[in-house]
Amino acid sequence: MGRLKTITTQFINGNPKGVRVCLRTLSPITTVVVPRPLMDEAKTIELPSHGVYYLVDDEDGKLFRLYVGQTTQGIFRLEDHKVKKEFWNKAILFLADSSVLTLDLISALERYAIEKAQESKRYSVENKINPKFRIDQYQKPIVEEVYEEIGFLMSSLGYDMEDAREGIAKEKILHTSRRGVKASGVYAGDEFVVLDGSP
Repeated sequence: MGRLKTITTQFINGNPKGVRVCLRTLSPITTVVVPRPLMDEAKTIELPSHGVYYLVDDEDGKLFRLYVGQTTQGIFRLEDHKVKKEFWNKAILFLADSSVLTLDLISALERYAIEKAQESKRYSVENKINPKFRIDQYQKPIVEEVYEEIGFLMSSLGYDMEDAREGIAKEKILHTSRRGVKASGVYAGDEFVVLDGSP
């Protein structure tokens, strides 16, 4: 039997499609889901200030693009993105106190999250700059552990951050050939995903 994990979700103003705050038992990370039109509402909540976030566009029910960022200002960091980035309709923030997530750890975590999103080949990643940081060999496992927590929380919200190829072994790969074109894919029950290398 796997480890039991418990997440408590608070629906601010009782709106299931509104601002949400998620807390996992014994975790220092506070997850905040902020729909773009409700940023002012989110700013009234007392939250930690340090962390990383994803800007996503899932208005059509599918997620194709994302941006990974870091903040030492909590939700207030999103103000700049509201003006300069048009594509997103929701922000998902992973916040903790500055004693837990130092500036170097945040930068390392942001870079790691960018690399993982690019490697997954699931999404178009909008980041253009890789953050700089200085951490020692003992802090790298902390970055990986916090990212694992973020991946779990994103998955619980319906966003799969794993490498698109990792789940293939569990699924039946389907093949087709027509007019000399060969392609492979996986049917996941509600969609058909064409695999890399298929024309």
